[in-house]
Amino acid sequence: MLARRWGLVAVALVLFVPSSVQAAGTVLVGQRLPRSGGASPGRYAIYLPEGYDAACTVRYPWMILLHGLGGDGVDWFDLGHANEALDGAIAAGSLPPVVVVAPDGGNGYWTNWVDGHHRYGDLVVRDLVAHVERTWCVQRQPRARWIAGLSAGGFGALSLALRHPDTFGAVGSFSGALFLEPPTHRKVYGRLFGRPPDPARFAALEPIHLVRAGAPVPELVYVDCGDDDPLGFLEGALALHAALRQRGLAHELRVRDGRHTWPVWRAAFAEWLQVLGRFARRHGVDARPAQGHPAAHDRLRGTSADRPGAR
Repeated sequence: MLARRWGLVAVALVLFVPSSVQAAGTVLVGQRLPRSGGASPGRYAIYLPEGYDAACTVRYPWMILLHGLGGDGVDWFDLGHANEALDGAIAAGSLPPVVVVAPDGGNGYWTNWVDGHHRYGDLVVRDLVAHVERTWCVQRQPRARWIAGLSAGGFGALSLALRHPDTFGAVGSFSGALFLEPPTHRKVYGRLFGRPPDPARFAALEPIHLVRAGAPVPELVYVDCGDDDPLGFLEGALALHAALRQRGLAHELRVRDGRHTWPVWRAAFAEWLQVLGRFARRHGVDARPAQGHPAAHDRLRGTSADRPGAR
């Protein structure tokens, strides 16, 4: 979508666009996320598919996308062009219409810290899930609720999915920060695992060790990494693959040409959508009529030019 100040122009131009032009979803940025326990509100960006029904007569499967260190949720759309990949997959019929939410998690690694106050894991599984399902027209079944992330977000997505098996039906990791031993080279790792690292806490959070310990695994696990990843995360991806194979668990592994960069993650995300689409078709997951037809929410009233954060 065009930026807010061009919204009215976009409405006029649509009348003359040839019918063969691919339909485009809408990305809203700067959406407010209320937090439990008195924590400061968070923010998120959200992708709504073309034709999104704000009256909630239809409810959509939905996905959470987690960013890496130094990033924010908008990166998925500004740098990752996730909205373009989603538009293409939905238009091609390889993915059902979906709602996608990309929260801001700072440099928290999507994990509750040892201090007990910084609760970046709860931000996702408690605050974000409850808020999205209360505010937007999405389904509430685990098979229609998915999570994925890149780098630190890949760690977060896998760790949260493995520790909350009744919450997510599918999980994807792109160059995920996976470790065979507790890392100590960044301050944030001390905040996650303790300083010095607590081996028990590390094993209770780190995805490879969770799988080795027999943690329940979502039905779809997708692991992707560049073959020249300079941070050593390919080793972790292969170790996770081996742990899943050891347990006889089906999963998807992709090793592609590239380093720890957006070209790798854009390609990984596009392939993840294809795999996710097959998962959705296998289980009959699609946008579907809602039961009860709850009242329309206010977020999408008016044109994109009238809405703060429209893109």
